[in-house]
Amino acid sequence: MSKKVTKKEKDKPNYVSRENMVGKQVIDVEGMIVGSVSDISVDIEAKKIAFNVNTRSGAKIDIASEDIGQVGDVILLKKTVEAEVMMPKDEKTQVAVSKEGVTSAVPSAPGKCKTCGYVNDSTSKFCIKCGTKLK
Repeated sequence: MSKKVTKKEKDKPNYVSRENMVGKQVIDVEGMIVGSVSDISVDIEAKKIAFNVNTRSGAKIDIASEDIGQVGDVILLKKTVEAEVMMPKDEKTQVAVSKEGVTSAVPSAPGKCKTCGYVNDSTSKFCIKCGTKLK
């Protein structure tokens, strides 16, 4: 039996707590794993929210709330985030997300697939995207 939603319930804001967002996996529009939410930042003057995301290699990026497509068990973005954003874990670099995606000057990252360019975990034996054996 489904519950009938009233107009009053439909117009209610759908708030999600910080605790429910932190730790969620972030996936771009192409289905690539970007990382996971580490925190949420608020720009009070501009009334905007950004999700602080740790990429799989430890790089830190901010993703504006308007770039979020859906939130459920995971967070789906409306755009692509380039795999080149992956940086060494000892660097804490903030990278801005633009409409074209994230760009970075990292020539070669551990676990980067020579076939498709996807940056896998450094301990991966095979590329998660194309299946190529990694060194």
